This record gives sequence, C-alpha cells and structure tokens, in this order.
Amino acid sequence: MAQIHPQGRPSESTGNLLLLFRRRAFGSLAVFTLGSALLLSVALAFIRRETVASSERYVLSLSQLVAEQTSRSLQSVSQALELAQSQLQELEAANRLDESTARTRLRQRLQELPFVRAIWFMDAQGAIRFDSDEGNIGVSLVDRDYFNVHLRSDLEFYVGLPVKSRSVGTWLVSASRPWRDRQGRLNGVLAAAIEPPYFDQLWQTVSVGDGGSISLFKRDGILMMRSPFPGDVLGENYSDSLGFMSRLGSSATGTYVATSPLDHQERLVAYRALENFPEFVVVTGMEMSVLLQPWYRVAAFSITMWLLTITAAVTLTLLWLRELDKRRRMEDRTEQARRMESIGTLAGGVAHDFNNVLAAMLGHLQLARQEIPASSAAHASLRLVEESGERARLIVQQILAFSRGVPQHLKRTSLLDIVRESLRMLRPTLPSRTDLITKLPDEPVEVVCDATQIQQILLNLCTNSSHAVPVGAGRIEVGVDVLGVDAAKRLTPEWKRNGPAAHLWVADNGPGIPIEYQDKVLEPFFTTKPRGMGTGLGLSLVQRIASEHGGLLKIQSKADAGCAVHVLLPLHEFDQSISQDEEKDAGENKIETGRGHGQNVLCIDDDEVILLMLEGILKAGGFQVTTCQSPQEAIDLFVRYPAKYQVVVTDFDMPSMSGIAVAREILALQPDLVVVLQSGYVTEQLQAEANALGIKAVLNKENAWRQLPLTITELLQSPSD
Repeated sequence: MAQIHPQGRPSESTGNLLLLFRRRAFGSLAVFTLGSALLLSVALAFIRRETVASSERYVLSLSQLVAEQTSRSLQSVSQALELAQSQLQELEAANRLDESTARTRLRQRLQELPFVRAIWFMDAQGAIRFDSDEGNIGVSLVDRDYFNVHLRSDLEFYVGLPVKSRSVGTWLVSASRPWRDRQGRLNGVLAAAIEPPYFDQLWQTVSVGDGGSISLFKRDGILMMRSPFPGDVLGENYSDSLGFMSRLGSSATGTYVATSPLDHQERLVAYRALENFPEFVVVTGMEMSVLLQPWYRVAAFSITMWLLTITAAVTLTLLWLRELDKRRRMEDRTEQARRMESIGTLAGGVAHDFNNVLAAMLGHLQLARQEIPASSAAHASLRLVEESGERARLIVQQILAFSRGVPQHLKRTSLLDIVRESLRMLRPTLPSRTDLITKLPDEPVEVVCDATQIQQILLNLCTNSSHAVPVGAGRIEVGVDVLGVDAAKRLTPEWKRNGPAAHLWVADNGPGIPIEYQDKVLEPFFTTKPRGMGTGLGLSLVQRIASEHGGLLKIQSKADAGCAVHVLLPLHEFDQSISQDEEKDAGENKIETGRGHGQNVLCIDDDEVILLMLEGILKAGGFQVTTCQSPQEAIDLFVRYPAKYQVVVTDFDMPSMSGIAVAREILALQPDLVVVLQSGYVTEQLQAEANALGIKAVLNKENAWRQLPLTITELLQSPSD
C-alpha cells in the first residue's frame, strides 16, 4: 500500500483551490464583461430611443407652432381681401370708385400685411382694373390659376401655385377671393401676392438646428414655401417621394424619418395639416445627425469608460491570481483576520474609496455637460445621471457618518430653508403620482444645527416613505412646527429640555411597520426592503444625528395604517453650543465661480482619472495645469522649476508618499507657495497638521472638484501672511 505523506495534503488542496479560484475568477470576469456590455448596450439603446422620442415631441411642437403661424397669416390675407372688397363695394355704391380711391384703400390693407407685396382687382375678363401698385392697370391675368379657379368653382378663398412675377421676376404665391353679384355671377377677383421669402425669414426664428428645414406643401405634394428658401423648385410636385402623403388619410399629424427629396438629407420629420386650411400641410424636419450628435458623444464616453473598466478588471484579476499563485503554499492566511474586522470599519473603508470614484465620475460628468447644449435631450439625460450620482454619494455619506462619524459644523439655521431645499431635490425622485404635501408655518423656525446632517435626516425619511407608499396612490406629508414643552413631552416623554422644540415630521400612507419589527428598525443594517432598495442605515443614522443635536426621534406606526416619524430639535435660543466656525461657514455658500488668469497649477494624485477631471475643471477655470501621478516626480519637477508654479494641489493618501510629506518638501523650497491638500476624510488632526505646516487649505475630496477653482482664486487674491 502506498504511503500517504501528510505534508503533501495542503499543497494538493491549495492547488485545487487555486484552480477553482482561477476558473471562478475568469468565469466571473467573462460574466461581468458580457453582462456589463449588455447593460451598456441596453442603456445606450434606451438613451438613443429617449433622445429620438424627445426630439419627436419637440419637432411636433414646432410643426404645431409653424402651422398656427401659417394659418394665422392665410387667415389675415383672407380677412384683408374680404375687407378690401367691402370697401370697394361701398365706393362703387357711392359712385366714388376710381383708380385713385381704389389704390388708396388697397394700400391701407397692404400696410397690415408685411408679407404681402401687392393687392389687385381683376374684372370678369381677367384684366387688372385696380392695383395697389402703379403701372399694371389693364394687364391680363386670365391664364393664372387663381383667376380660373373662381370661374369654375364656388370657392370663397383660394391660394394659388407659386409663380414668378411678370413685373419684378420674384416668386409670389397668390391668394384670391371672388367678387360676385347678387345673382352669383362673377364680376371679378380680388387677389394678393404673398412673398414666400417672408416666411423663410419668419421660420428662421424657429429653432430646427443646423440642416433643419420647414416646408409648406399642398396635399397633392406641390411645394408652396420652404425655409431655407429653395429657389426655382417652388411649385414642383413631390407626391412620389413625400412620406406624409400616405399618412394623411389616417392622421392629420405625425412623425417619421425620411430622406428629403429636395436636398437628400435624412431628417426626423413632423407633418401637420392646417386646421383652418386642410388643403395645406406643414412639414418640419431636423437632421438626424444633428439630433443624435449628443448621443454619439455620450456613447463614445460610455464605451471608453467601459473599456477602461474591463481593462482594469482584467489587469486586477491577473494580478490577483498571480498573488494567489505566490502564496498557494502558505497555510497561515490572513483571511480570518479580515473577517474579524468590524463591519463598520469595512463599510467605512469601502465608502471612502467609492467616494473618490464618485468624485471623479461627477467631475467628469460636469465637464461632459459643458460640452453639450443645454437644450439637448442628452443634456437632460446627463442631468439625471448626475442626480443619480448625487444620491449615491448621499448613501456613501450615510455609511461614512455611521462608521466613522462626521465633524459637525453647527450654526443657527432656518429649518424651513433646509426643508424647502431638500424637497426641491426630492420631488423629481419620487414615484409618479405620489403626492408630496407640505405643512410649513409662516413664522421662522430656527435651530442650531449642521444643515447638511439635518438635510440627511429629511432625505432618509422621505426616501423610506417613497419606498413604502402604494404605487400610483402614494401620499407623503412633510411638516414643521414649534411645540411647547408640554406638547413635546406628550409626543415623547423622553423630552427633558425646559424649552420648546422645533418639530419636523414625515408621514406616509404606506403599510406601516409590522409589530414584530418595531423594536428592530433602529438597529444598524436592519432592513425589510428587497436587495438593492436600502442599506438599513437610514433610521439608525437619523436617530444618531438627532441625538448629536440634542434632539429625539419618535416613530408612530400601526400595521396597514401608515407611518409617521417625528424629530424634535431644540430651538436656537435654548441652545448655547453654537460653533465658533459659524461666521466662517457663512461664507461657504458662495455661488460665484473662481476664475484664473493663466496661473500655473501643479496637481498631484496617484489616480489618473481624478487628475484628468481636475485638469479639465481647472483649465475651464482659466488656469494652466501640470499633472503628476508620482509624488517624487512632482517634487523633482518643482525643484527644476521652482518659480514656474503658483499653486500646488496634492492628494493626501498616496501609496509612495503622503500629501503632507509632499507639501513639507515643496514648502521647504518656497514657504509662501499656495498649497491645497485634498483628502477623502478630513479630520481635526489632519487640519491641525496642515495648518502647522503652512498649507493654505484642506478640502474634502468628494467636493474638491466643485470648490477648487474658487478656493484657488481666493487664496491667490488674499494677502500673504
């Protein structure tokens, strides 16, 4: 019997585990790659569809606007001709109708119509008898269609085909009304010459984008007017190549994508038959390439980021497997030690790293939005992405606040202002047909608080309610009032203060909290929501923030009867713990954007994506930027060119050298230099160390991309110490 060597068992077992890990790693990587590619494709297809749908709504609204303009113009011509006929009949009845008086009346009507060149009257033989212009009396127009149509029909108003004027050689569209006697015999025709170029100028005020067009067709496909003005193709029949011809029978308005028979450009087209003149159809078109240009940018950016992510995932997987291979014979692993770490520390670390990722994403997103017109549908889509990123950052802030605690910045603040600002952000995120009801007093309610943390309370409570309310019939109530001491103690006997309380509450018509869970809802990470709907930190964090502000949390709920969460905070006159930083914080709400004048800024960060984002933000702010991923490379660069840089921006947490060490080296060479330190977790200890070293500002990394241009501008403008 073969002997079994005990020392061989761990190696064989470890080898099998490594093979299993390798297979699972590559399998997971393949699933991730295919899954993310599918999600990206679906997302891009959705964004493209929404872009086209939004454009369809926009071009339909444009066609309605143009149709209304055109209808009003034709209606005004019809009314002017009718009024001119009435005036000429009155002159005739008074035996005062002659060439001079008729011209005076016709010119009066002409002044009301800036798009009409002339008005004239033809007798029953087609000769011009009266004219607003001079020199045309007696000219025969018996061959014109607008004259013959009244000989053959009873039409009261007719718009003829575009023709070139015999007198001036320009394009005109004639509109006419018959002049009949009491027996219905045709005595003549009143006609007006409409100038198509006027409509070209009028329609150019309608924004159809580069390469867009607006046209007026007859139902039979004859082109009447167009912008841009087409020249000699007016009056041509395009019935064989117009897409709306087959659609008019089923709908008087609609959209489709087609290639124009006039200039062969592919456009998204909206057509609309004129309501008062159904024989005419307005066609408004926007070039597809122009409509989809923002989507192309989003697609290129998204695919690039996806490729970078996949490349990073493959690289990290290979490095991970290589590390496993080096350690496969090691029996003493550190996995158990990692599992023994507290969940709060683990969550805090993950949240800190993810916060940096979100900062880079939001910064680059801001740069992308600056490249896209605000009127673009893609701009609105990016705004939704930014709002989602901000919500993700709020979740990360909850985890950081719970795991590490966040320093408070207390100051006297209007609770009503906090609530209004929070509700402004919340409304777009609520489910459709969910009523958000507010009950706010007219009198001011002020508390001493950290406004961001109180806003976090309201966001958490409203988010919980939005997940609980019934779909399509949700009701969320947010209110603020002031409770006296007795009323506060009736609400919750735990209120021990002798002064009144600021009372904030959020109530909903959801199913309420089941009795078996009411004692657990304040436990960290406890949640009854489906996976992906919550972290379980919401209420526990609300309780913690309320307690740190000297307040209380009270939950009132019955199963199937809704839920109300009450937060009591002391009014400011009864709280003496106002932060000494109140005056300093009052200046942090500036909305001005810093603007540089070509000053050189050296940016140091080991994350290339963060560097690219900072470079774009600072360049947009008017600064010249040099970036370095290596701290030592940045120091060497500064040593070679000590007078080149006016500002140095460095990350604190870098693998080879901390930002404090970098600042110490640089400030030793140039003590008056403006140095700005960024950190994902700013503590009082870090702030004190930076101040002692001479660092001018310490910024929280998650918001640095917003604050950096203004901070640098202010530091450069302030006098040196």
